[in-house]
Amino acid sequence: MEDRTARLQGLTEIVSTTRRDTTALNHSVDRLRSGELSPTSLLIMTLIGWWPLNLFLRRWSFYYHF
Repeated sequence: MEDRTARLQGLTEIVSTTRRDTTALNHSVDRLRSGELSPTSLLIMTLIGWWPLNLFLRRWSFYYHF
């Protein structure tokens, strides 16, 4: 029963995160379509958002690969 509850909580977190990410993506697309956001600034925002994750993954793979 506890395992089922833990799985349900995990799925709930995944759904919540997915909804939040989808809402943010839709908001960015709306701003892009309205001309409020340029494609270049969207690209820059995406790169800034992804570099910490890439850095973390590189460190993690370095430590666990060797």
